[in-house]
Amino acid sequence: MKKLVVTAAAVAAIAGGSMAAADVGLPARNALLGGGAIGKTFARGAHGHPDVAYTSIRVDKKTGKTLHLYGEWPTACKGRSFVTGVFDTVTSLGADGSFTATGTYPKNAFTPKGIRFQLSGRFTSPTSATGTGKLSFTFASDGKTRTCGSTTRFEVRTTPSVAGEPSPKPGAAYFGNTDDTFAVSLRVSRDGASVAQVAEEGWLECTVPTLKKGVYVRNTSPAAAIAKDGSFHGVETFDDPVSFGPGLVGKVHSEVAGAFGDGTVGGTWTVTSDVLDSKTHAKKGTCSGKVGWAASL
Repeated sequence: MKKLVVTAAAVAAIAGGSMAAADVGLPARNALLGGGAIGKTFARGAHGHPDVAYTSIRVDKKTGKTLHLYGEWPTACKGRSFVTGVFDTVTSLGADGSFTATGTYPKNAFTPKGIRFQLSGRFTSPTSATGTGKLSFTFASDGKTRTCGSTTRFEVRTTPSVAGEPSPKPGAAYFGNTDDTFAVSLRVSRDGASVAQVAEEGWLECTVPTLKKGVYVRNTSPAAAIAKDGSFHGVETFDDPVSFGPGLVGKVHSEVAGAFGDGTVGGTWTVTSDVLDSKTHAKKGTCSGKVGWAASL
């Protein structure tokens, strides 16, 4: 996995302080908005989570007139499970808070024609934006090529302060960022009694000689009950044969903890993993990381 560029996960803001800008919901310069899309229930497929899409927006800190858009979206493919498609682009921000972008993400061995993207969206307030995008590409693997393409609706928010009376909203999605500028999303169960799932992404530091630069991981944590005080704590352990590279498997222990406020939620995400040789099971070292995060309706 490649590390997300800080500017790809930090996001949006531009206003310049004028009343006119505030009226059309423009963000402040250099504000960070993150989130994407998250399904209603925890679902893990053969290649990850098909209902979780990560999206980040960052506004130009000098002029506030351009946006850096980055996303990693599950994309439906013919003849196999989904493939995560990526886009990374810069576009202008309209005076009315709207934005559009079209282009092609560079090709590689798996996407020999690149990834074509079409995006459109709008800031609904200085701290939130929503939009729709489509990815399409040819995926090459195991000597076969497959056509992939799907549409994703996304929402992003700035990082809120978590305060007020705990009030998790049944069935609602919350969007925001980690304190190292990665996107995070959370879904409350339909009955409001639990967190249905939390989607986090981040960077782990490693002692494994071949992983000195660290490892980027995407993780979706399963359901966790919400206590009367609005707090929750979930633990998950699983094998990850992909993120740590060829010939390695991670024995991952993931903990997400948090608490709800009034329209907000925040907490910490802690990951530790023994990294083993996938054939001999010899331990090669460890990877770990801990971040804070916050999200809002």
